[in-house]
Amino acid sequence: MPRLNLATRLGLWALVFLSLAASAPTPRRKPAPDPERIAIETTLIREAGIAAQFLTPLAFRGCLHMRAGDDRFGGVSGLAVEGKERVIAITDRAHWLRFRVLWGADGSLAGVADAEIAALRDERGVALQSRRLTDSEGLARQGDGSYAVSFEQRHLLRLYAGPDPLRAAGMVIAELDQTAAIEDNGGLEALATAPDGALLAGEERGAAPSLWRLPAPISPAPKTPPKLAQATALRRSFGYALTGLDGLNDGGFVALYRFFAPGLGARAELRFWPPGDFWGERLALLNPPFPVDNFEAIAAIETAEETLILIASDDNFSASQRTLLCAFVWTRR
Repeated sequence: MPRLNLATRLGLWALVFLSLAASAPTPRRKPAPDPERIAIETTLIREAGIAAQFLTPLAFRGCLHMRAGDDRFGGVSGLAVEGKERVIAITDRAHWLRFRVLWGADGSLAGVADAEIAALRDERGVALQSRRLTDSEGLARQGDGSYAVSFEQRHLLRLYAGPDPLRAAGMVIAELDQTAAIEDNGGLEALATAPDGALLAGEERGAAPSLWRLPAPISPAPKTPPKLAQATALRRSFGYALTGLDGLNDGGFVALYRFFAPGLGARAELRFWPPGDFWGERLALLNPPFPVDNFEAIAAIETAEETLILIASDDNFSASQRTLLCAFVWTRR
């Protein structure tokens, strides 16, 4: 038998190696770790001059500047509440935040406590990884205690069911038709649950932004997720974009809009959408000296005595911006 030269032998060994590698089982990725405690420091912002800016049915109840020595903290993009004290938030890098809100004797924000952080998971329970899959933006609590999350870039909705959303797998429940003319970073920014259990997802930017709807009952999708249906076109004030939405017990919604322009900085607008009216009335226009930042998240707390509105800002993980949590009391007519 003729002897093989060195190049031929190396080539044969390479083929053997590649064959073995191809036949080896793919290692299973580990489930995401359990929630971890995180220390959040707060500074209360409560200047008397700020309250004087409101000529609306809102009363200011303070802002908290929130900070944490953890690279995962920041980018708050969605907000939900369980009662008056328990807050669940998401960041736009696919993390959960959960904490208790502390209220002072006068009804103003006083601090936060018992904070936890955890990665959002995919349908296998593995932490979401690539940037295209981790741009989580909107958060909505369902009547059964589960949570829906909307994502930009790959425009879809995931459902986190079970007793603890921070430990739940995220099952895809709907996708946006990829033929829709939506920017990667201007998609399903706002998310809320309607009175009938349907999900409404608000588009942030575009020439004619829309509100999209997923009818109830909300459940994990089959292999081919259903497409969101276009519900209505969205109105907006010039230069503003819808960033947050939350449903109210009467069938209406509170909506948060963001504005930013070089030289002018950030602004925010709060609106009330009555049932069936997706424009409604302005509740507040937030300009300096109010501590305005990149407000993206909103949640309403309805009690027998009052309606509280919380808004939170996305600091873009930038040292020049802040994570703010602000509170208002809304006197409803």
